[in-house]
Amino acid sequence: MRLGLLAFTLVCIVPKALFAEIEPASENKVSAETGSGLVSPLFSDSLMMPLVKETLLLDITSFKSSMVSVGERGHVIYSHDDGASWKQAKVPLRVQLNGVRFIDEDQVWAVGHNGSILKSTDGGKTWSVKHLVIDDDAPLMDIWFDAQGRGLAIGAYGVYYRTEDGGESWDESFVHEEDDFHLNAVTQHQGVLFIAAEAGRLYKSTDIGETWTSIQSPYHGSFFHLLSLPRSTQGERDRLIVLGLRGKLYYTDDMGLTWEQPPQLLSTSLFKAVGVSGHLLVVGAAGVILKLDDGLNEVLMSNEKTRSAFVGVATNSEGQLFAVGEKGIMKFSDQLERLD
Repeated sequence: MRLGLLAFTLVCIVPKALFAEIEPASENKVSAETGSGLVSPLFSDSLMMPLVKETLLLDITSFKSSMVSVGERGHVIYSHDDGASWKQAKVPLRVQLNGVRFIDEDQVWAVGHNGSILKSTDGGKTWSVKHLVIDDDAPLMDIWFDAQGRGLAIGAYGVYYRTEDGGESWDESFVHEEDDFHLNAVTQHQGVLFIAAEAGRLYKSTDIGETWTSIQSPYHGSFFHLLSLPRSTQGERDRLIVLGLRGKLYYTDDMGLTWEQPPQLLSTSLFKAVGVSGHLLVVGAAGVILKLDDGLNEVLMSNEKTRSAFVGVATNSEGQLFAVGEKGIMKFSDQLERLD
């Protein structure tokens, strides 16, 4: 059974009992008729919840003092004071949201189930739907944009959507005609786009996502994230990092021609990482948080006592770490000490 995508999102199937809590869609919201002619509640406003910070959150992003996190039932929370306080955003969908990314101080993009692509132009306060697939709940997992308004949204079964007009229109395509592996993460590294996928698949594009080629992979298990890590030593080029199941973490210094693995610290799956101030912060299953230097040597390791999985991580402008997952959002110092 294909479990790579499910392992990353934790709870990809919304329980049927959830629908008992959902009121009918209001007339002025995004809504859609199902095959039976009934209006689906998934396409109406997300419910405002007083304890939304403690619900399932699946990704988090930051830009200067602003932060945005997304999760189940269309929940989005945002902070414009370095995470000191959080508010729930108004979102016109109740589908699960899996990925979020700041483009600049005001522009934020999120992706989720039913091919949903959402945009905010006010730092995460309000959102508009830019793409939606009514009759297919297949999820999108990650999104990327450049400064010219060219973007990609990637997801299940090898599907990705591409835009060249700042997200106003999207064209569907596949990374490989014969592959239908779930695409979990996309990033740009030294001008080249890379995608990490299940079953150890890695792809790269030298033409901003028009075409893709498979590249040599060091592992046959699923990858959940990849990122370009700046080096602290002057003159050294950025390093491309991939991470995934069973504690696997690899890096390349030659654009994916060869891969190296630092000493493996644990066998727990690693879901997301962020580079900051010459360090790599990694989160994973069982409440794991790792702090590595840019040579990928361990500096600190912590296990949150609740042992709940973390699937997203970001830092604020003060260097504090925010991890999200099954128990919502948690705050840590740069020494990985719990602060809330």
